[in-house]
Amino acid sequence: MRLQGRVVDWRDEKGFGFIRPHDGHEQAFVHISEFSNRSRRPVQGDLVTYELGRDSKGRIQARKVRFVGDGIRRRPARRQRPFEFYLFIGIVIFLPVMVFLGRLSEWVLAVYAGTSVLTFLFYHADKSAARQRRWRTPESTLHALALAGGWPGALLAQEWLRHKSSKRKFRTVFWFTVGMNLLVLAWLLTDDGALLVADLMGSLA
Repeated sequence: MRLQGRVVDWRDEKGFGFIRPHDGHEQAFVHISEFSNRSRRPVQGDLVTYELGRDSKGRIQARKVRFVGDGIRRRPARRQRPFEFYLFIGIVIFLPVMVFLGRLSEWVLAVYAGTSVLTFLFYHADKSAARQRRWRTPESTLHALALAGGWPGALLAQEWLRHKSSKRKFRTVFWFTVGMNLLVLAWLLTDDGALLVADLMGSLA
């Protein structure tokens, strides 16, 4: 059964708020990921319909939230691939090719792969924590992982998990870390950068 209510106490910077129903039910927690319409951000005062659910601790949570007036969802048009998709595919192809051509150490590829997997797992854990209102992963940790080479994993998580994909302040810092990392990667492709990596690997051997 779907209920109707109004969004109250919306905290856009954190991506969650509360819905107060019209029929006297207890107000429900709602996370941005539960809104079916991804083309707009909710604001305090929006009328919505939703289904009731509970999180892992038994607290009331709104599910499958729709804005009143959106109507029945039609089959969406084929979504164009975003820039992030092409950037992810590009780096996935570029790094192995550079290693194959001898322009980049296989250790650099290993760092990107390892930190990307780790970053994706951190995003997944943070989204789960947001839904269940548990302790969140600090954004500084996510940015540090992206800067260290985990940004391809972050791109995959943002697109696949729909997490941290619309928060403007976070995205601004995220793209700054991507740019800084790409500058370091470009330097590693120079003779000086390759020599430094070789010296570091030699000292660890």
